[in-house]
Amino acid sequence: MNIQVATKSAFDEIEKDIGARDVRFLRVEVPDLHGIARSKVVPAKRLRSLIERGLNFPLPPLALDVQCEAVEGTGYLEERGYPDITLVPDLQTFAVLPNSNGTARFIADAYHAATGEIVNGASRTVARKLFNDAAALGFEVLSGFEYEFYLLDPISLAPASDTVRQFATFDAGDRPLIYAIAEALDALGIEVTTANLEYGPSQFEVNFAPRRGLLAADQAFAFKNIAKEIAAASGRLASFITKPSIARSANGLHYNVSLWREGANAFADPAAPDHFSAIGRHFLAGQLHHASALSALLAPTINCSKRFRAHSFAPFEADWGTSNRTVALRVKAPGGPDIHIENRIGAGAANPYVAAAAILAAGLDGIRRALTPPPPRAAGDEETRFVSLPTALEPALKALEADAILVEALGQEFVKIFTTVKRHEIRKARRAIPGFDDPSFHERVDPWELSELARVL
Repeated sequence: MNIQVATKSAFDEIEKDIGARDVRFLRVEVPDLHGIARSKVVPAKRLRSLIERGLNFPLPPLALDVQCEAVEGTGYLEERGYPDITLVPDLQTFAVLPNSNGTARFIADAYHAATGEIVNGASRTVARKLFNDAAALGFEVLSGFEYEFYLLDPISLAPASDTVRQFATFDAGDRPLIYAIAEALDALGIEVTTANLEYGPSQFEVNFAPRRGLLAADQAFAFKNIAKEIAAASGRLASFITKPSIARSANGLHYNVSLWREGANAFADPAAPDHFSAIGRHFLAGQLHHASALSALLAPTINCSKRFRAHSFAPFEADWGTSNRTVALRVKAPGGPDIHIENRIGAGAANPYVAAAAILAAGLDGIRRALTPPPPRAAGDEETRFVSLPTALEPALKALEADAILVEALGQEFVKIFTTVKRHEIRKARRAIPGFDDPSFHERVDPWELSELARVL
């Protein structure tokens, strides 16, 4: 087992911070399959034991459905006798949580307690592997997330406001909560670049500064936790459910990414059209090639694919363009040294670790095979000439299972867990929702799916 042995200086620095800031408890978090934080709390006086020995934790929470129901056939539950794992804190993720009564947190990696081997089905493990795969090709990944969410009444699940005020100035009701989220993120070292009202009633978007490697996903994971905790303290529910109402704007997850080599942006080439390099085009083409399989990982609930529709600020085909908000992949900052690709397929319910891993897996395959994208979609062009994104979860899961390259990159162990849990969720929905298999289900949001997903995602 790769238990970190902290250097004396690293341990002393953390211990000093704990003492200076009156930290009494340590929260050790691990992201589950859905990007939900699962954790244990340890008294701060046990810091040394935590760092040297890790923390005992059950394996099943990494393979439960969103409602914490056990799912047969994942390989992580009854097949193993519901075993233990060891959580190993990543020392670089230590942070004192604001407004938390003296609590600091670590994000942890998971290892099988019996063998000491890393848990390959854990989402953070999968993401780390793909960032390492990029490094093996000589690239450093610079990326950042944009998340949208709704503020809902925790009982009725109605929006806190019934008025659409996209980009309006925050009013007295919104301002304290949004500012509190931004200030809490700043206290964690997460730089917020912008926050604004979005197109739905009581819908917001928060953007972060890009970061190198796995830190970008760690920031997005921390943000979702912080937003939920601060909203709950204010009597509201911060929900990342993708489509709370068929008539309202969906919550999206946009992933902005570029690859860097020897300190230079590998997507920038002054001699290429729009200064967009061959490497950047290959990376983009890989995402287009694997788009159907990607949709299972980026839109991972029965509710998510309802976002894929025309004239909704969301994609519905595997297309691309430059500075075009209707497409799946948008090339941003063209012509400059900061050129990058924004993947707009992601839904608010997506796990940021899984999203980053999947997009990197597809893009790196495009580079390895030198794939070439089709011509971009021009603004105003509504001709259907690209592959349509799946409008239900089951066909997306089939596309993922049939995509041998993505399965190999993400790991068969992870894909088995993911597809097994998601099919369990489909079966639950089919039993609960009349007309679940009718095409009309894509045109409505059933009260069951809102109740099942809005409070936990």
